[in-house]
Amino acid sequence: MKKLFLLFFALLLFNPIYSQWQSFNVAPSGRFNDVCVVDNNIIWACGDTAKVFRSTNGGSNWILSNSGLPIGPVLEITSIDQNSAWIHTANRIFATTNGGIVWIEQYYSPATFINKIHFFNQNTGYLIADQQDSIVGFFVTRNGGTNWVRSANSPILSNISTMWMNDNGSDALDTNFIWFIAKGSPSVYSRFYKLTGGLNSSWQYYNIGSAPGQYSYSTFKNANTGLVTSMNGISITTNGGVNWQLRSNMPFPDITRELMIVPGTDWVIQTGIGNTRISYDMCASWQPIRPYNYYNFCDAKDTNSIWAAGSNGQLLKYNFGYIGINQISTQVSSNFVLHQNYPNPFNPETNITFELPVPGDFKITIFDITGREIYSVKNFISAGKYSFIFNADAYSSGVYFYSAEFNNSKEIKKMILLR
Repeated sequence: MKKLFLLFFALLLFNPIYSQWQSFNVAPSGRFNDVCVVDNNIIWACGDTAKVFRSTNGGSNWILSNSGLPIGPVLEITSIDQNSAWIHTANRIFATTNGGIVWIEQYYSPATFINKIHFFNQNTGYLIADQQDSIVGFFVTRNGGTNWVRSANSPILSNISTMWMNDNGSDALDTNFIWFIAKGSPSVYSRFYKLTGGLNSSWQYYNIGSAPGQYSYSTFKNANTGLVTSMNGISITTNGGVNWQLRSNMPFPDITRELMIVPGTDWVIQTGIGNTRISYDMCASWQPIRPYNYYNFCDAKDTNSIWAAGSNGQLLKYNFGYIGINQISTQVSSNFVLHQNYPNPFNPETNITFELPVPGDFKITIFDITGREIYSVKNFISAGKYSFIFNADAYSSGVYFYSAEFNNSKEIKKMILLR
């Protein structure tokens, strides 16, 4: 019984679910809306107040790349490399071919609200916009967005007063499998629309479920297996959306922002307001992800490149090797205390310990001798004593500083990396 208690206590002190999610403070403030993962090194992100950032080294450094964009929220971004990207606001598209040094506006008509924009390569892409007169705005480009042509086979929503497209309810596996959800009112069947056989083919649609219901977000592992959320749970299809069966009765409220299957796995990420979760078994069970944060859209190429767009200027990455901030005692200090790192000098790892008297947002930042920020992590943390392990494998010998911020307090200490 004593061993069981000690095991349970150890699990409370070290939660591997939380510890493997690493926060990146990319911007001083504001909300990120979307992130696009090109590969493990190249990541783009966009958000409010014309935020567009890109990283070419896996998130270690971020470059503001929004020159010439109008002030206002950037809702979504798609990219194929470190130079070419497309973003959209509510109903405007901008493209860059030089890493965000210059953005050029592109045009489509009629310009209704854009739900999804995606590029498969330098030339070929599509966008889906809100319906007009029941016809969905499905546009295709084959010259990088210079011309957007509305497809003659654009899908039709039968009753626009009781059915509408869901923001970010569309996605694609490739040019042979594109889909979106048309959400119905409570008394109307929601529909799953898909396009197979190429961009010039005709759309097919199927009612979701055996009774009317409101379904919102969907994701696919392959052309057969996919998931869709509703207020009553999550349903699965194994025949390309023709039929759906209840997979889990865990409710997915309207505050959900996205559902995503990590390519090549059974991992599922669900982002939202205070209910962001991860499943490792196609939604049979769930684990929370940092419940104190708001996260919008997410993206991944594999388990080593999972990113989510967050609030307060943050992006979140799933990192197998990330240790993070771990609680080592629940004993509450009377004051905020930052201890000297140990060992010091160190090579290549050192342990930084701190104590918090009350719950709150805590941030630790590492600087080099010139004052350049080289590492930062921020978490909402309960009162107690914590440790943070800093690994300096990527840095050269020298003097470094670490600062800890909590509420209105800030402390700075010096440490030495000696190889």
